[in-house]
Amino acid sequence: METSSQLDRAPLAEFIRTERRELEFDLHPSTSGDVAAGVRAELDQMVLGYWAEGGGVVLSHADVRVAGALGRVHQYFPYIRVKATAQLELFVPPVGSRLTGTVSKVGNDYLSLQCGGVFHVAIGRQDIRGEFAPGGGAWTSSETGASLAVGDEATFVLKEVVVAAGLFTMVGSLREPGTGPAGTAGAGGRTDKAKKRGREEAVEARKKEKREKKEKREKEGKREKKEKKSKQ
Repeated sequence: METSSQLDRAPLAEFIRTERRELEFDLHPSTSGDVAAGVRAELDQMVLGYWAEGGGVVLSHADVRVAGALGRVHQYFPYIRVKATAQLELFVPPVGSRLTGTVSKVGNDYLSLQCGGVFHVAIGRQDIRGEFAPGGGAWTSSETGASLAVGDEATFVLKEVVVAAGLFTMVGSLREPGTGPAGTAGAGGRTDKAKKRGREEAVEARKKEKREKKEKREKEGKREKKEKKSKQ
């Protein structure tokens, strides 16, 4: 079975491995007419979920083989224990590895990425180099003008893997050299067009901040004058 059509294997390729594994499933008696189909249905439920025994995320399965024609009925439940083997495609990124993701959300204290189109990556302010600052819907570098906005590609270092209720999330870091905006100019640098856009957005953000401060001062000044007149 293939995974979601949204899966993009290119950014994950270095950390994908395919291997034949032995598995055991407790199948409902209703599957006894086609045990192989029952096993495939169980494997379908594993796709894109974290599999502890394999140490990674199951991306797909193929070539399912049921071991033997008989299964053992569970001691306490009316289910049949079946052994099988299958070719599994696993995504197993080690901590410290470098990957590329697409920015999906921008906040004042975080960046969210999608890696491979389906995996969430969280990067907190504490894991973003000091040269980058939020503003105008992007994190912009004060050194190069390079920016990270929604839709931009970023290279990050895998800091931690978090698994909760079978869901796989990566915690990334942009503190290491070579991490940051990823484009034709390479990680940490962007094309001239991207740099120009980053600088323009940063300038607009500063202008907006100045306008808001000016408007606030003017409002406070008008309020003070009004209060003085009311007291006279």
